[in-house]
Amino acid sequence: MNRFWKVARVVLIVLGALVALFMILLFYLWVSGRVWYPLQRSRVDALSEQSIVAIDEDRRAVTPLNDDQPLNSLRMIASHNSYHLQPDWIRRFLIGLAEPEEPDKLRYSHQTLWDQLENGVRSFELDIRARRNRFTIIHVPLVDNRGPSPDLPLALLEIVLWSERHRDHVPIIVLMELKSDWMFLDPGLTKWDATALDRLDELVISAIPADQLLTPAMARRDAESLVDGIERYGWPTLGETRGRIMFVIHTDDTIDPLYVADDPGLSGRPMFTSRPGEHSPGDDARPDAVFVIHNDPDPKSIAALTEAGLIVRTRADGDGAFTAEQRAAALASGAQIISTDLPPGHPSDPGLGVVEFAPGKTLAQDWGR
Repeated sequence: MNRFWKVARVVLIVLGALVALFMILLFYLWVSGRVWYPLQRSRVDALSEQSIVAIDEDRRAVTPLNDDQPLNSLRMIASHNSYHLQPDWIRRFLIGLAEPEEPDKLRYSHQTLWDQLENGVRSFELDIRARRNRFTIIHVPLVDNRGPSPDLPLALLEIVLWSERHRDHVPIIVLMELKSDWMFLDPGLTKWDATALDRLDELVISAIPADQLLTPAMARRDAESLVDGIERYGWPTLGETRGRIMFVIHTDDTIDPLYVADDPGLSGRPMFTSRPGEHSPGDDARPDAVFVIHNDPDPKSIAALTEAGLIVRTRADGDGAFTAEQRAAALASGAQIISTDLPPGHPSDPGLGVVEFAPGKTLAQDWGR
């Protein structure tokens, strides 16, 4: 009997130790993710003291930019998951337990939004999650939550501060992916609904000064201009949109209907909508969506979309795969937004290089649109 109790005591001690280690691990993951918030606040406060600097966007362009051309003639390099720092080894281990192939896909890190702008990136992708009355920028709660810009209001302020100090910049396009996966890892997260979308609208409107925000109402449609029977979308000129910031909701079958339900034409909404790449240019099911998420850089299908006046986002790489073929296809595809894990200034393996139209060039223009 004494032997039984001795064994039971050892088992209980071991189990207690394992539970304690697990709790310590959870505490570490939570604390190490939270530490980025005060760091972000300190950095943005410091940026607010930066002086105004004049820039010449043509130095980033392959050829001089023509301000009389429509906005959709402009092509730009974008960063994918622009807020991301690769997970530490503990997070990679935990992610690998659930999805063994996933850790290799997350081995990339980005500079701050400010530094990316300084290096010529003009389009971001932010993964937004609703947490009660706040919005956070997180890839996966708890296990992939490292990054210099976890707070959405501060991230928007950082972009606004840069824009105010470089007022002649081409429009900055921010792709907002509204995520609700892996919510069980953070009980504070809430699902996206119409109320959350309205609150996000309010944040965008309050965070971006009116003279810096580019809204759907500012994009024109020329109903008399048809291409192969397809109605073209009309855009303001590049010159009319300089110094502005525009927001696009990443296409989502559950969120899209909520966003357009009360305002199908988006005349009162501050953000644009998008459609998936498999939709055809003349798809009447999504007349609101003038952006297309087309991650496969197929030139034929992208050409049909851009010819109809749509703005297309494609990817030069992704999921840990960096091939010369996909990079070349994306750059040659005609898509206006080329998203990459390797933007200029990226602290990557030198053998991978960075994605740009030409050395030092992150902007291009197709005058034929």
